[in-house]
Amino acid sequence: MSDHDPDTFEAGDITLHRLRDYVWEIPREGEMRVPARVLASEALLEEIAGDKTLQQLKNTTHLPGIQQHALCMPDGHQGYGFPVGGVAGIDTENGCISPGAVGYDINCLTGDSAVELAFGRRLPIRDLADRFEDERAFVATEGGIESPLRLFTESEAKTVYEVETETGDTVRATGDHPFDTPGGHTKPWIWVFAASFFTVFKIFGSRSTDALREVLGKDCAAMIGADFYSAYKCFMKEANIKVQFCWAHLIRDIKFLSESSDKVTANYGNRLLELCREIFRLQHRREQLGETVFRRRMERLKESFLATGRRSRASGAQDLVKRLTRYGQEYFLFLEHPQVEPTNNLAEREVRHCVIDRRITQGTRGHAGQRWCERVWTVLATCARQHRDAFAFIVESVSTFYAGQPQPSLLPDD
Repeated sequence: MSDHDPDTFEAGDITLHRLRDYVWEIPREGEMRVPARVLASEALLEEIAGDKTLQQLKNTTHLPGIQQHALCMPDGHQGYGFPVGGVAGIDTENGCISPGAVGYDINCLTGDSAVELAFGRRLPIRDLADRFEDERAFVATEGGIESPLRLFTESEAKTVYEVETETGDTVRATGDHPFDTPGGHTKPWIWVFAASFFTVFKIFGSRSTDALREVLGKDCAAMIGADFYSAYKCFMKEANIKVQFCWAHLIRDIKFLSESSDKVTANYGNRLLELCREIFRLQHRREQLGETVFRRRMERLKESFLATGRRSRASGAQDLVKRLTRYGQEYFLFLEHPQVEPTNNLAEREVRHCVIDRRITQGTRGHAGQRWCERVWTVLATCARQHRDAFAFIVESVSTFYAGQPQPSLLPDD
């Protein structure tokens, strides 16, 4: 958001102008054929602006035949030339077909996908593997025509996930085509565990509590920093842990409320935002003030923040009211434990190079490849934390392995 104009948003070299609530425009300039528009709140826009999505959207406006606007939906993120979540209308006579817009995975089918055949028959595609030359497909054009079956490339066996919706519909997808549900995300998740002197990465099939059980174990006794996700709350009930919930994520949620078109909700959010600013101004003076003065002042701010956050009539604020009523104390563990940060920014920084790696290389879906990534990422991050030479560590590890000697440790000597 611009410091001077509340109706503009600065994203690097790109300036967006607010047209109305949740609608932002990149004006037409240079060789752009049409303006570009983004449908998002300011909180979502900050996330969208975190990669090349907006530049890709602006590039999209140069496509021949594009009509009216290039659009980016609220789920927009960086794609292959054309942003994922991008929409564009192209003139059929003078336009073009953009592979980046269409996507690269058309006709990705699971084995039980039914194929319409001649004479009104249907068979799962897995049953057609040996019959492509003997069957003809029915193509749903006007009047219907028959066409030879074309053999598509078959990938290796993969797990197929199935979700049944509340309406009774069934959705199936492999891990290559993840979908979000209230219960989780099918795409493999990168977990990061960052301690004082080391960082460990774990690629798990979901963002479920099972990952915490496997890595930390039920006997874990620790204080961890994390975002407000259900897996951590569930693990709190199983293990002897305390969770300092992340203020950066909380502030993002509060900012979203402050931008509400409902005045009562927006006022509630703005009051909490101002208290957040006071809390962090005080946090940054902790060493200067000394623990006694700091804690006395922070206790007063804590009481004021929780009293404000736990009381609102606005319907849009009720989720946050319930959160602060039940878990408000967990946001202030850093008050009694100076070694604990109020945000999980350390973990976010540590995982950043993994995300960049996955974007550049497209990641890996095999078990062996995932274990390789986990270990290499762990070595690189931990050596950086300890100011050690990662390459020298890897060379020593390989050498001692083949020599049958004890391997070096990533744990510090003292």
